[in-house]
Amino acid sequence: MGKFRQIYWRFLVFLIAFIHSFFATAAIVNFGETAVTPNNDSDNANLVLAQQASLSQSATLQSLSFYVTAAAGKLRLGVYDASGSGGSPGKKLAETPEITPVVGWNTANVVSQVALPAGTYWLAYATNSNSLGFRNSQTGLSRYYAATYGVLPATFATSSSQGAFHFSFYGTLNTMPDTTPPSVPGNLQWTFTAPTQIGLAWTASSDNIGVAGYHIYRNGVQVGTSSTTSFTDSGLAPLTTYAYSVSAFDAAANESAQSAVLSVTTTALPIDVTPPTVNLSSPPANAAVSGSSVSLLATASDNVGVAGVQFQVDGTNIGSQILTAPYSMIWNSLTVANGPHVLSAIAWDAAGNTATASFSFIVDNSVPSGSILINNGASATNSTAVTLTLNASDSFSSVTNMRLSNNGTTFNSPVPYASTLSWILTSGAGIKTVYVQFMNAAGNWSPSFSTTITLDTTAPTQSSITATNITGNSALVGWTTNEPATSQVEYGTTTSYGNLTPINSTLVTSHKVLLSGLKAKTTYYYRVRAKDAAGNEAISGRNSFATTAVVDTTPPSVPTNLSSSNIGVSSVTLSWSASTDNVAVTGYKIYRNGTQIATTASTSYQDGGLLAQTTYTYAVNAYDAAGNNSALSNSINVLTLPPDTIPPSIPTGLTATALSPTQAQLSWSPSTDNVGVTGYFVFRNGVQVATTTSTSYNDVGLSAATTYTYAVSAGDAAGNISAQSTAVQVSTPALTPGAPTLIQHVASSTNPIGLGIPGNNFKIPLPNPIGAGDCLVLGISYPHGSSPVITDSNGNIWPTSPAAIADAGAGGFVNSIWVLPNAQSGQTLITVSFPSAVIPLNYVVSEFNNIDTVNPVSGSTSLASLRGPALSSGAISPANNDALGGNVIWNYYAISSPAQGNPTSWSAGNGFSLLDADIAWTTNQGFPHATQFMLQSSAATITPAIQSVGDSADSFNGVAVALRASPAGSTSPTGIHINKILHQTTNIPPSDWSLQIPATGNLRVLSTANGNNLTNITSITDNEGGTWYKLEAAGDEPQIWYSPNAKPNSNLSVTIHISGQSPTMTFLFWDISGAAASPLDTTAGVPSTDVSNQTTVANMPTITTTVANDLIIAVVGDGDGPILGFNSGVPAGAVFDLVTYSGEIDLDLMENADAQAHFYSSSPLTLTWNWRITANPSNSVSATAVSFKAGP
Repeated sequence: MGKFRQIYWRFLVFLIAFIHSFFATAAIVNFGETAVTPNNDSDNANLVLAQQASLSQSATLQSLSFYVTAAAGKLRLGVYDASGSGGSPGKKLAETPEITPVVGWNTANVVSQVALPAGTYWLAYATNSNSLGFRNSQTGLSRYYAATYGVLPATFATSSSQGAFHFSFYGTLNTMPDTTPPSVPGNLQWTFTAPTQIGLAWTASSDNIGVAGYHIYRNGVQVGTSSTTSFTDSGLAPLTTYAYSVSAFDAAANESAQSAVLSVTTTALPIDVTPPTVNLSSPPANAAVSGSSVSLLATASDNVGVAGVQFQVDGTNIGSQILTAPYSMIWNSLTVANGPHVLSAIAWDAAGNTATASFSFIVDNSVPSGSILINNGASATNSTAVTLTLNASDSFSSVTNMRLSNNGTTFNSPVPYASTLSWILTSGAGIKTVYVQFMNAAGNWSPSFSTTITLDTTAPTQSSITATNITGNSALVGWTTNEPATSQVEYGTTTSYGNLTPINSTLVTSHKVLLSGLKAKTTYYYRVRAKDAAGNEAISGRNSFATTAVVDTTPPSVPTNLSSSNIGVSSVTLSWSASTDNVAVTGYKIYRNGTQIATTASTSYQDGGLLAQTTYTYAVNAYDAAGNNSALSNSINVLTLPPDTIPPSIPTGLTATALSPTQAQLSWSPSTDNVGVTGYFVFRNGVQVATTTSTSYNDVGLSAATTYTYAVSAGDAAGNISAQSTAVQVSTPALTPGAPTLIQHVASSTNPIGLGIPGNNFKIPLPNPIGAGDCLVLGISYPHGSSPVITDSNGNIWPTSPAAIADAGAGGFVNSIWVLPNAQSGQTLITVSFPSAVIPLNYVVSEFNNIDTVNPVSGSTSLASLRGPALSSGAISPANNDALGGNVIWNYYAISSPAQGNPTSWSAGNGFSLLDADIAWTTNQGFPHATQFMLQSSAATITPAIQSVGDSADSFNGVAVALRASPAGSTSPTGIHINKILHQTTNIPPSDWSLQIPATGNLRVLSTANGNNLTNITSITDNEGGTWYKLEAAGDEPQIWYSPNAKPNSNLSVTIHISGQSPTMTFLFWDISGAAASPLDTTAGVPSTDVSNQTTVANMPTITTTVANDLIIAVVGDGDGPILGFNSGVPAGAVFDLVTYSGEIDLDLMENADAQAHFYSSSPLTLTWNWRITANPSNSVSATAVSFKAGP
């Protein structure tokens, strides 16, 4: 019966278990969104998105489902836990294989089922198509970030964005508990043995849900866990046998039985001679550290094992030995002195092998020192935007960062240390303080350094404006301000003023400004200007005063040192020392035998018509404009020479050479005379055609292929004429084609509207004498409605109308081209006159040879008001002149209305070469212009064009002419000679003033009347890398810079580097050919010299040259000009190279009203430069001269 009961109860237990197993089927649990949400959505390609979902009970995840409204691309689904920051998605727990979605619910089993306890999870998905449609709802909690589509990442990005939506997306789980253990692992075996390690491997177990991992047992004790079918057991003893077995377990913690036991023996230890490797990783090498908690970290490894690491500073142990990784410690840097040190880490192994890693570092427990300035230490400003100047240093390391504050409490985020920084002050007038703290490389912050400035946005209040001490030529303007300010007066004879006194930068409250050089009996309008320390400017309303008549009762001083020279049969030259006057000396009266015979403005006079061998008594006195006369000078007696009846000797050695089809060169040996030869008479075919004082003559205007007979005779002052020389014959060649050549070129600056003054009768010098038969081309720009008249000093008859003209109309400017063919030879001064004064005026002049002497213009074109930067003067179709050398196309551009911009450069048209390119003006008030030319050897229609690069704001006029080539005129010059003079002016030069200067010669010279005391030019550079040398004997003398051994460059760019503020500045650029490789001969200079109330200055300077055939350049700076020209004593042939005109005043913006000149010397000489200047009550001049040598 007992046995039966035992069988019965065993059966009953089995039956109950079977019934429970039969009826305990798996319960399905879903978590997430099982409903189809109301909103359609798409455009989620290359994103990983997750929505929060709650699981109410523990279960095993089987599958994931996602609802699709538009099937496209691929889809991946997964589950993440909530281990991220703030419960955000963290580690991936499960995922499905990649799905090709269909419309509707898409369900896929996870790759490995996973048991999930109740809690919060994140359902995640990713797609590669923006066209995949899905459902969502604007509720719930979601996270997302951008990622390239692929297998879902193992961890969710920590920088994901948060949203408030969820999708039709859920997971399905099975709640049936798992009680079935995995199968027993099989085939356990060792894979390797070592002295301290054994490698194991086995065959994988299987499980009804999934194997989670394996437990590894050594000698019956679990020593490890593995998720794979292999394991490495470490830390073993050499030559020791160990027994191993393995069991498998699943996610429900069901564990299989252990595998069969495997015995494995470790190998013996090898002999260890390999030292460890050791590296220092913190702090970095050469770093600066500070404080008591400096983190030291080393890494070490060894083929067997690291036994320990010891840190040292400067060879001394710090801290204890560290026997296990990590090899780190905290060190107190205050235990050593500030400065450089050496940190070391010494590692060793059990065999006693050692290794050391060391590097230098800096201990810096100090703080930086420093300072701060606002606007370079200014006391006040009218803007909250300021510039800070910062200076900081550290005794042991570098200064790396800084932070600033307007209140000393709240600082901005640290920024890298810099010497300057833009900063914004707090608003509101008053004293402003700015604080700065500096940080060194060790991270130590300095205390605050501070500075103050007054924010003042209110202009001074002006009162008591008066004009007193009014005379015929001056007035004293005075006023007061409620705070210290500068002093300046605008004045003029119209309500537009037109004149501005130099600013007196001394800050005062009582202001006095003297206006001088005024016209008598004239009404002047004026207003006063004052700037306070912050730069706020007050400008008064208009006031006026009238000058009185000038009453002058003071006579000039008596002339002294009256002497005679050049005494002849019927003439004598008188000279004397200049008188002075309280206003100005007007001239001198010459008395012969007590009777006035002449007046002169100079200090010399030649008296003629005298009787031979007769005694005359002379005296002079001086007079002024008011009619005051000085007493007579000392008297002198002069005895004229006896009559001369002997003619000069007959000229000999006459030769004649045909220079071209239209000119012949004559030369002969000089005649002699008992008194002196005064000149020669030239006869062509028996008819006198010229007189000359030289022993050569260039006869022009001849006919081609013609024979001429020449003879010469000599004459003296008494009218005695020798017989004619032996006649010679010369035949001119027939006309042959010849290419025109540019002989010389000059381009002016301008008196622009708003900066310059009106003028008239503009006298334009050319640097070289004109060659006979050459062609002059003049381009001028002037206001609409003006009609110029062109004349010159050489007797040439200029056309009455231009060859080409472009007129921008009312309010604009006119460009015109005037062509003078077959010019007479000699030094030439061109005058451009208008019915009344004009502003502005710009001119350019070119001289060409081989241009037709009768009908030079073969075509023209013009266009007005062209908008830059692409400019053209229109098409031109020159007449065919190929047989005689083609046509020269000459093209001139200038602005057509007041400037709004300024080019950064000019770019010549195709086939053209730039003659000049003015970009010198640095404000939008200048007068940009350019000229170009080309030789067209084959006639064709051409459209001249040019680029005003960087200037789209301005409009330009463009004019062009075609000049017909024909053999005529001079030959190209030889020896040292000037190719071009280009005038460059600006009202306020920048610190880096760029000029574009087309050049063709081998010597470049830049000259300015500004001394180093006015304009501190630190250097000059160009785009060729040329070397520029400075010539200035004293700091207040004019500056001449030169660059030798240059090459032709039509796109030469020169930059003048200027330190500090500079006044209005004019440069002359001299393009010179034929100079020596080492061109400098001699220099001379005169520092600033007082010439108050003087009308002439002498020896300004005097230069002595040492070689023949050189070029001498002189520059004079006049404190209160203008300089009017040469005074007596300057040799004939010297050229005053600045334009002069009626109405010119000091600071004239065409050329600053100073003086620049040159002279070609055929032999060594001592040259004295003497000048006529404007008499002013307070005036000074300085001068510089240089002689350049000709090449071989």
